[in-house]
Amino acid sequence: MDRPLQLSIPGHSPSFSATSTSSQNTSSINVPIDPLSPLSAARCARCQQLFASGEVFISTGSKTWHNECFRCSLFGTFPHQWHQSLSMVFRCAQCFCSLLNDMHFTVDGRNYCEHDFKALYAPTCAKCKDFIMGRVIKAANCSWHPQCFRCEQCNTQLDNEGVWHYAGRNLCMTCNKLAKKEGGKLCSKCFTYIEPGKQLRYRHEDYHAYHFNCNKCGYSPQFRATVELNEKARIHRDDLYCPRCFDQMCHVCAACRHPIDDERSVFALQKHWHIDHFLCAKCEKPFYGSKHFEKRERAYCESCYKKGWNSCWRMYCWEGEGQKEGRKTISKVIEMDMRPICKKCFDKFPKELKQRMV
Repeated sequence: MDRPLQLSIPGHSPSFSATSTSSQNTSSINVPIDPLSPLSAARCARCQQLFASGEVFISTGSKTWHNECFRCSLFGTFPHQWHQSLSMVFRCAQCFCSLLNDMHFTVDGRNYCEHDFKALYAPTCAKCKDFIMGRVIKAANCSWHPQCFRCEQCNTQLDNEGVWHYAGRNLCMTCNKLAKKEGGKLCSKCFTYIEPGKQLRYRHEDYHAYHFNCNKCGYSPQFRATVELNEKARIHRDDLYCPRCFDQMCHVCAACRHPIDDERSVFALQKHWHIDHFLCAKCEKPFYGSKHFEKRERAYCESCYKKGWNSCWRMYCWEGEGQKEGRKTISKVIEMDMRPICKKCFDKFPKELKQRMV
C-alpha cells in the first residue's frame, strides 16, 4: 500500500530539533530500526503504518516517522525545503524567538528555547549557582549537581553516600561524628572550630570575630590598617561596631548612664531608659510598659500619683482655700474618690484623667 505524501496532521507543529524536557537531545534522524526494538511495533505518526525491519526512520521526542512521511504539516514540503514562513510559526512560547534548526524543549505542549526553559523550569545548584540539566539531588531544602554535593569538611562527594546536616553544614558520616565529639561551634565563614567564649553571633550564625572590622573606625581613612573586632563587638542596625564606636552612636540610659543596646527601651521625660531602670519615683517599681504619670519631671505609678496628690488636695483645696474663701470656693469643688478638689488643681490633672472624671 502506498503511503500518502500530502497527508497533514491538524494542530501538529513539526520539530526538526530536539523535543525533550531533559538536557539530552533525544531526536535522531535517519536511524535504522532494530527488529528486536520496541519501535518495531510502533506506527508512523503520519500514515499510521508499521515500520519494516531495518527501515530507516526519524524520531522526534515521543513520535516516529517514515523518512518520506516526515514533512511540513503547513506546506507539505520536506524538512530541508521548509518555507521561510515556518520560522514565523515555530517560535519559543516565552521570548518568541525562532526555534527552527535549534534545540528546544517541550513542556505541556509548549515549546521553549534552551535559555527560557532553564529560567522557568530548571533548578539552580546551591553551590555553583548554575542551572541543573539532568540528574538533580535534593537535600537541605536545596538542589545540587551530583559533582557539587560534597562534604563541607573533607570535600568527599555525597551523591551516593549519606549526608548529615550539622551546624548548618552538610557532612559525611565520619566528619559528623568528629564534629559532635569535639562539640565546639563552627565558624560559618572559615568552617573551623571556635574556641569557647570567642564566638561572635551575627545574623543567627557563629563566626570568628576577627573576620569582621568595625563598620566605623575600621574603614576610616585616618586609620592605615583596618581594626579587627573581638568577641565584645556590638550590633547596631545590623552593622558591627567596636564597643567604643557603639557607645558613641547609641542612646545612654538616664538612670545607669550606660549605653542602651538594641534591647527594649523606654523614652519618657525627654530621656531614654533601660526598661528595667524606668521606675516609679516613690515606690521604685518598674513600669514595664504600664501607665505612668509625670509630675515635676518625675514619673509615678497610678497608685502613688493618687496618694501623693490626695494629701495635697486635702491640705490646699479644702482646708486652706476653702477656709479662706468660704462658701464661694466650696461651690467650685469637684468630688473625686470621696475627696474635694478645687478647679485650680483639677486643671493641672493629666488630660486622660480629667476625661475619666467627667
